[in-house]
Amino acid sequence: MPRGHFDTPGLFDQPTWLLGMVRYLAQQPGSRRQYGIAPHQDSGIFTLLYTDGGAGLEMCPDWTGSGVHRDYEMLDDQLSWQPVPHLEGHWVENFGTLLHRWTNGLCKPTLHRVVPHNPGTERYSLPFFYEPNIDAKIECLGSCVHLQEPLAPTCPGQIALDQMAVTRPPAFMAGVIDHDS
Repeated sequence: MPRGHFDTPGLFDQPTWLLGMVRYLAQQPGSRRQYGIAPHQDSGIFTLLYTDGGAGLEMCPDWTGSGVHRDYEMLDDQLSWQPVPHLEGHWVENFGTLLHRWTNGLCKPTLHRVVPHNPGTERYSLPFFYEPNIDAKIECLGSCVHLQEPLAPTCPGQIALDQMAVTRPPAFMAGVIDHDS
């Protein structure tokens, strides 16, 4: 890859980014809610996450699945989840699905979720999502083509439209999962 590749006009001169402030409500007795946020992969290049240290953030290190934001395979009861340790003053970094596409699968997106751990305890986090221009051409980097057949080029805007076109029950998005439906 040539030096300065990511400085090419049209990639990051008008990046998309979002800083969120997330409050996970305390689990109420008798609640059916399984997740603060259901299993997913972030769709950008990377996410930086600062948390209050409260338990609940988990990752699935052995995930080799889809490379999309969400799908039902991420709800498989056979997946093995590990708590993400909190290191005071440190940020958590998640690779996203765009980085996966750019590197032809070399960088795996982080499958993660938030589950309620301590009844009656709220959890707070600050996620910072970073993506290239909404119309940036995302295609396999030349140095990664040899790994496998590259995915077709796309752009973040098209990926967002594709995600919105996929219909899922509202309960899936809210974290109340009925595995029988």
